[in-house]
Amino acid sequence: MVSEKSYDWLGPGAYFWESDPIRAFQWACLPWRNIKSPSVVGAVIDLGRCLDLTTQEGIEAVRAAYEGLAQIHAMTEEPLPQNAGSEKGQRNLDCAVIKHLHRARQRLSESEPSILSYQTVRALFVEGTELYEGAGFHDKTHVQICVIDQRRILGVFRLPAWHQKMLGIDRTLYK
Repeated sequence: MVSEKSYDWLGPGAYFWESDPIRAFQWACLPWRNIKSPSVVGAVIDLGRCLDLTTQEGIEAVRAAYEGLAQIHAMTEEPLPQNAGSEKGQRNLDCAVIKHLHRARQRLSESEPSILSYQTVRALFVEGTELYEGAGFHDKTHVQICVIDQRRILGVFRLPAWHQKMLGIDRTLYK
């Protein structure tokens, strides 16, 4: 399902947890999500042209996009969106920056055909509590992928029963 909320931190698209069905299931089960029958599916995704925020190239692209967006907001005297920092992960500023980057890249592609739109976005989401006092590791950290171009999703499948059991996912929720 494609999400286009103003607080989706990686911008509009279909969101996936990379190699972490347990965290995906935990997220689906959060009380505020109001999902009556949460489930997890697997997917085969070809990242294609990926804005990868685990690389310096991706990080610098987002930094430059923020600076451009901040300049526009300064000129119009409109305040920048803010990240809510809540447990619900409402990241309006991050979403606005990513959307600005997509728009800038689209405009560039009109004059420079070798610059193509991103098809996916991939980033590390640091979340949860420290594993121990002073830790840089947190118990809910995961890699998330936002698929913009749905053709990058090559296949979707249900997790086999043995995998659900191994992960501690209640199979009755899949019925």
